[in-house]
Amino acid sequence: MSTGLNADGRLEVFARGSDHGIYHNWQTTPGEGPWNGFTQLGSENVFASGPSVVRKPDGHLHVFARGLQNDLWHNFQLELNGTAWSGWNSHGGELAGTPVPAIQENGRILVFSTGSNGQLQRIAEPTSGTIWTDWKSLGGELVGSPAACSNGDGVLVVLAAFNDNELRFRAQTAPNQDSWSDWAPLTGPVTATPAAILNLDLRMQIIIPGVGGELGSIEQATAGDLLDWPPVPFDGIAVGAPVISRNGHVLPDADGRLEAFHIGLTGELYHKWQTAPDGGWSEWVSLGLSNLQPGLCVDRDRDQRLEVFAIDNSGNMQHTWQTLPGNDPWISGNLGGASLGGLGTKLEELGFRGAWWFRE
Repeated sequence: MSTGLNADGRLEVFARGSDHGIYHNWQTTPGEGPWNGFTQLGSENVFASGPSVVRKPDGHLHVFARGLQNDLWHNFQLELNGTAWSGWNSHGGELAGTPVPAIQENGRILVFSTGSNGQLQRIAEPTSGTIWTDWKSLGGELVGSPAACSNGDGVLVVLAAFNDNELRFRAQTAPNQDSWSDWAPLTGPVTATPAAILNLDLRMQIIIPGVGGELGSIEQATAGDLLDWPPVPFDGIAVGAPVISRNGHVLPDADGRLEAFHIGLTGELYHKWQTAPDGGWSEWVSLGLSNLQPGLCVDRDRDQRLEVFAIDNSGNMQHTWQTLPGNDPWISGNLGGASLGGLGTKLEELGFRGAWWFRE
């Protein structure tokens, strides 16, 4: 995804500009505005994809993006909540899609991407020192970018659309291990990156974009079981990949229900939600934002209110947020971005929420 929650509770959002630079903006007060305004993260203008952001268990934000030479670039906070960053460094690779960082059960970062050969590629954070592992192929014949989600037992599961429009997965054979099951089929047809998350009872649910953007869904029959995936009644037609999140479940008035979001054929933002934790779903309802480009990200504020971000056709970043955790109404605002200082420079692309850590 293109957002991260700082250790002090301030949301920070990232996007690629039309000049191929990465820009970020952050709340100046935890859980609310005003926002600082967009500034460039580093001086490099070398990026071909939107940024993907992950927060490590120690609270530091890490940002990844594909470069114009199809290599993986990485930047991270040097101090918690700080504005000092490591600077962009390349980890090599021959990527064809948006990088997808994921957190293992032990807190180590793995980054997945579709390679230029159509196979799933993986690189891992070092267990000591600063040198990342070599890239490793996990095979497959992928179309688009993969998604990843922690299973209820802590193993990482990678999901991908194949060139035969079938959704397949590979999973670690045990938490934190670099040994993987073979690719196994799940369902189809699928034509874009799926969205996956754990229900409150730790059963994984996957939203699947099919032919013409028609949305479907499957979920595990039992938490941790990767063999039995009954369908879930679902509908809607999306432009681009949908995103899914969970309402907070710590506060008394937030119960952990899943909530899904997509951009419709006319560029309007829609959402639907579970009517009870681990249960059925509402109908799709418009959130009012319109003229949006494909691409969404969603995160939770410090007080567990959901907040959704999208870029409109003018290059401004629009956002909308719950006024109470898990409840309507929603309030919307404009964070700017259509004029970033350079002549004609504007926001152009978000990353997407490709991976869920099982403790989120």
